[in-house]
Amino acid sequence: MPPPIALVTGAGSGIGRATALTLAANGFTVVLAGRRAEPLRLAANEIVTGGGSAIAVVREADVAAVSEAVVAAAQSAGYPTPVPFVAVPSHGAGRDSAIDTAEAHA
Repeated sequence: MPPPIALVTGAGSGIGRATALTLAANGFTVVLAGRRAEPLRLAANEIVTGGGSAIAVVREADVAAVSEAVVAAAQSAGYPTPVPFVAVPSHGAGRDSAIDTAEAHA
């Protein structure tokens, strides 16, 4: 059976990056999605250098690009379509979130 596939948003830094690296270390092919190309490229390179498989996709809000990356990862892993995969949404909530506002006024 081909390796499992995981889509991780916010994969360029923080919890998303740590999650992507952990999944890759545990045998997942990882699709890293996010807004910033350089951190995604660095995380993907770290995964590949460690012997894993990764694809980086910039513009996490672009559903078509992310879908294409999941299909590409599945094809390279040997999966037929439809593609079974795990999605890990770990991107930030943004500057206007309740947590940011509460911390700013504390």
